Amino acid sequence: MLTITLDTCCFDNTKCYAELKELKKLHEKGEIEVGVDYIAYSEKMRYAASNKASHIKHLKDMAMMHGFNQEDLSMQEIPEDKTIDEVISDDQVEYNKIFKKVRAIHSPEFSGDKIKNLNDLSPEKQYNKSNDWRMLSWHIYHNRDFFVTNDESGFIREGKNDTEDKKKKRFESKFGGLKIRKLNEHFIKELKEKFD
Repeated sequence: MLTITLDTCCFDNTKCYAELKELKKLHEKGEIEVGVDYIAYSEKMRYAASNKASHIKHLKDMAMMHGFNQEDLSMQEIPEDKTIDEVISDDQVEYNKIFKKVRAIHSPEFSGDKIKNLNDLSPEKQYNKSNDWRMLSWHIYHNRDFFVTNDESGFIREGKNDTEDKKKKRFESKFGGLKIRKLNEHFIKELKEKFD
């Protein structure tokens, strides 16, 4: 069975509903296992009074509607006054190494000591950045087959003029078996060919 980590941004795009239905069929047949980020309770509470709360509820409802597994991708809850980088415990050394490498490729402006600059962003942007790092790190840590996203600036391209998917290539080069795909008809075809 192939394992797929589905970035929650895939639920934002109405153009992807056909592909989500195809994933659901393969998931129900037992040919693939789809995991979607389960937003940690502390993170949801942080946005209780904002538009983000209804957005998170929408993403969770979409995952449930498609029958996908909701994975708790956080290794532990994140206290209100901390960033995710400050709470990873000593027994998660391997995950921590992966997380820092992912962060350096995804957001070099926050790598190493520059993590302090994250506090200059709005809480919502902090959340979005750290959630991207956490999602891909969890995927790599658990040796899953495909990381599926439509977030081009986060995981695929290094700027608007990048036509060669340089960021995706850097991720896949850094982490040997990593396969990043966009949720589109090409990926669905690739999956189906594996089961024909």
